[in-house]
Amino acid sequence: MQTLTSQLSMFDSGAAVLFIIVGLVYGLLGWRVVRALVMLDALALAAVCVYWTSKIEVFPQTAIPALPAGILIAAALPVLAWFMPEKAKIAMAGFAGFVSVQLLIMGFDLPLVAVLVLGIVGAALVMAMALSTGRQATVIVTGMHGGWLCVAALAILAANNGNVIGPMLKSFAASFSLITPIAVIVFSAILIFLQWSDMQGHTSESE
Repeated sequence: MQTLTSQLSMFDSGAAVLFIIVGLVYGLLGWRVVRALVMLDALALAAVCVYWTSKIEVFPQTAIPALPAGILIAAALPVLAWFMPEKAKIAMAGFAGFVSVQLLIMGFDLPLVAVLVLGIVGAALVMAMALSTGRQATVIVTGMHGGWLCVAALAILAANNGNVIGPMLKSFAASFSLITPIAVIVFSAILIFLQWSDMQGHTSESE
């Protein structure tokens, strides 16, 4: 949690509230509004792509300028997500799998290569699940999204001493090194359960 807190310290408490709201939309309504959430993922990745390519030289030793290439990729992502929603859902699953693995192993001191390999394996497993189980996979993937967005919101609150919750969360996180993976699992499991119940109830009513 301390690593996540330091990475998100630029955000204020208002951003934490936004993260929680968006996380609850993902985690509770994911299977109902999955196309909109796929677009939201594409826009988020587009923003990251532009930011990343504006900060570092992504294509060294080539004639390809980094920022224009990043902008081009960023413009293509939401277009592809809109016109190919089924493929975008599979990509969304991979994104969720990769990020979730990163959060689960954040408390461990692993080499960068191992971190990337584990993330890719996690992404591949979740993508395979999404290919084989359809709507059920959507519930799990969006529940995972919601879980780590809520955990990110807690990290933002912990990074701000101006609120009452921040120092308490920071003190609690300092006492438990595995608080981030545990929190991700707990939040994701709760959201998946609630969304799954909603989906099952809707299916029963339709029948």
